[in-house]
Amino acid sequence: MKRIPIYIIALLAAATAAAQNPTTYFMEGSTLRMQYNPAFAPHRGYFNVPGAGGVQVGVNSSLTLDNLLYPRDGRLVTLFDASVPTSEALRNIRNKNTLTAGTRVNLLGFGSYTRNRKHFWSFDLNLHASATLNIYFSGLPLKEIAGILQVSPENARVLSHRAKRELRAFMEEEGYGIS
Repeated sequence: MKRIPIYIIALLAAATAAAQNPTTYFMEGSTLRMQYNPAFAPHRGYFNVPGAGGVQVGVNSSLTLDNLLYPRDGRLVTLFDASVPTSEALRNIRNKNTLTAGTRVNLLGFGSYTRNRKHFWSFDLNLHASATLNIYFSGLPLKEIAGILQVSPENARVLSHRAKRELRAFMEEEGYGIS
């Protein structure tokens, strides 16, 4: 059942797609509208239940599915599949790839109008967390990689194929459904 992380990633992607919809910004009276522009006060006071009053999750990457999945014999396979040549797998990957994940959880929030309804005050305590992973691929030619490793270009090619095969075997052994 190692496919569960794939389902979690899909859920996060769906949540991210929904979070990119700026509908709440245009919903007059919405308490979440204040997150985008504090000048937009809701129609009445509010109290956010801790942890459930507002949760945002986002994942963003410079890698696209076109760079990770390849059509082979009428099905999609990952770049680790034996039918995908290393040169084709690495051709579309940029020199600098990023993966960013972030979340905002409303721990406590409340707000109300003053008695004369002229001023709105609010208090929100949020937990923000974000992480960015930069993956660098220099696109060095095989000769330069061989020089850095101090091996012949043929040995560098064999080592890269061996590493790809070992990574694929490890992922299959751990139960990740790659094809």
